Amino acid sequence: MAVVAAPARCVDPGDACAVWRGGIVMPDGWEGVIGAASGTTAGTTDGSEAESRALPVESGDSASQQAAQVEGITSRDIGLRAAGCTKTDGSSDKGRVRWAKLGFAAGAANLCLIFYWLGYSRSTFYRLYTAESMILFSARWVTFKREKKHYYMFDFCYAANALLMLFLWGWPQCVWLHKVLFAYNAGPLAWSIVAFQNSIVFHSLYEWTSLLIHWYPMLVSWVLRWDEGSCELYSTCDVTTAGWWEWTNVAERWSWNDLFELGVLPMAPYLVWATLYYLKIFVISSKKIEQRGYETLYKYTTTEHALCKKVIHRYPLRLQPLAYMGYHSLLCWSSMAISVIFWYFPWVHTGLILVTTGASFWNGASYYLEASVVLEDSQACGAKDKRK
Repeated sequence: MAVVAAPARCVDPGDACAVWRGGIVMPDGWEGVIGAASGTTAGTTDGSEAESRALPVESGDSASQQAAQVEGITSRDIGLRAAGCTKTDGSSDKGRVRWAKLGFAAGAANLCLIFYWLGYSRSTFYRLYTAESMILFSARWVTFKREKKHYYMFDFCYAANALLMLFLWGWPQCVWLHKVLFAYNAGPLAWSIVAFQNSIVFHSLYEWTSLLIHWYPMLVSWVLRWDEGSCELYSTCDVTTAGWWEWTNVAERWSWNDLFELGVLPMAPYLVWATLYYLKIFVISSKKIEQRGYETLYKYTTTEHALCKKVIHRYPLRLQPLAYMGYHSLLCWSSMAISVIFWYFPWVHTGLILVTTGASFWNGASYYLEASVVLEDSQACGAKDKRK
């Protein structure tokens, strides 16, 4: 649980030297006040964002000595980034705010485009997914490479997106691959939105990319499963005369092959990925990762995530990577196994989308409102200091 404290030294908001991710300007004195007491923050896809948001408390200055706590902000780290500590004339801060506004407008327009496309031309929705994935994943690779976080992109969610691309553009008639991807997208990828608190934060490229990794594939699978317009190109349709909204056709749809192809077969590609991932992260590149200070999901979860850290650290050091992969496999398989419910019940599948989308909206709202409270408090502090 993160605690945000107001600065004891109030200054003019124009003398800013710290900026919230996306461009909300904070006054001088806030750097070193905000610290993350937990590794979980809004919109975190793989832990990388959490590390980039937290500011360490400066040595010699405890938060209790600097200021009183801001009431109501104890749920999670707000995520401030230091942007230097020299006074400016405000022009650079205005530039950040301007870019944040443009990003917000673009993000809101993109969300409208997604919903419009889903309603107007579901059968071509995969094209929008493909275009945005290519752009955002390329941008993330460049950013992560610079920040020494590119090993995050070896994780399973990225591999599942790559496999979905191959299916959409390479083997659209492969029925078993469609079911495997359905299990991934309605399973571990969908529940990662809740587990990692992915957020709809319009101005943030970080947040959009993190959400896209998990949210977009789920929407694509929903379209391929239930939209009749996709039947001509993809082997995704039911052999049934009943409408997809009719619960009575479940018995006609039922097949034991589906149970195998949704609950068991998806583990085969997963185990291939898990083997390659283990060899790459823990054998081939392990020394390079340590020597160059590269970040990985394993390193983050076993040091910053309290529950995972507690569980994994019960094992001897040399067995911890295997234990981590074992628990990862168990959780993924569990979520894949229940995907058979979403395969047969369209309204339940739609409910999954509504729940996960609603969670991302809720997380995004918390992200903005918590930062807004901090900003209002800092401005009030500055105004009070001026009156003095």
